[in-house]
Amino acid sequence: MSEPATGPALLWTADAAVLFAQLMAKGPPDAFREAATRGVQRESERVAVSRGASRVEADHVAFACFAVSPPIFRPNVTADLAARGFDVESFETRLAAEPRPATQRSGRPASHQQPTDPIRDQEASDVDR
Repeated sequence: MSEPATGPALLWTADAAVLFAQLMAKGPPDAFREAATRGVQRESERVAVSRGASRVEADHVAFACFAVSPPIFRPNVTADLAARGFDVESFETRLAAEPRPATQRSGRPASHQQPTDPIRDQEASDVDR
């Protein structure tokens, strides 16, 4: 996918579409490219909507790419975005401030997370007292 697929309600600026295509062509390893492309596209649109924008801009794409990149790839993403002139430090601050579902904080989908054990959790809290 070289260009973002958009719904009728949300347009992408030319700069956003070009940045998206460049980042997706260069960044994700082949094995993850399709999933990364969908993830960055969805996150770009979510960010634009959450900021009240009527279209996706390059800053939304850059932040989305940073936000969805797994920790192991984040140094490369950070360097690439910084080289393109984006304020990556502000992305780190914004990402830390945004409420995220637990699955996104852990970096693993819910299906891969350890199940919780209420009895074990209660015993652990009893030990702390």
